[in-house]
Amino acid sequence: MTKKPLMMDPMKSHSSPLILIELAKSDHTLRHEVNERSGENVGLCWHCRTCAGGCPYVRAMDYHPHAVFRLVQLGLRKEALENSTIWICVSCNTCSIQCPAAIDIPAIMDALRHMAVEEGVKIAQPEIVKFHE
Repeated sequence: MTKKPLMMDPMKSHSSPLILIELAKSDHTLRHEVNERSGENVGLCWHCRTCAGGCPYVRAMDYHPHAVFRLVQLGLRKEALENSTIWICVSCNTCSIQCPAAIDIPAIMDALRHMAVEEGVKIAQPEIVKFHE
């Protein structure tokens, strides 16, 4: 008997099994909250992946920045606040400089970090909060 290959998720920065997400649990206020807190519009992201192309830390991220934006756009609060990408981003602005939609990506990541702390989200690497503070 041969094994079927696992489907890989193209939205993630490394090969891992595809994870299906239930949209029935989406929070339709998340996108508006992130937009308000960051002063940016997450909906402007074209998902061109340019942000990931320039990021020096993308290999350490579980999602590329545009994929985090997609989680926000879909209202997937838990997934958007629990991923490690928002904590790995060091706000170097390399992604924003290259973004064709001129989105201030670090501002959105910062808003998500603040929301995660405020909501008491379990952070995969708790010691990274000290760096954020």
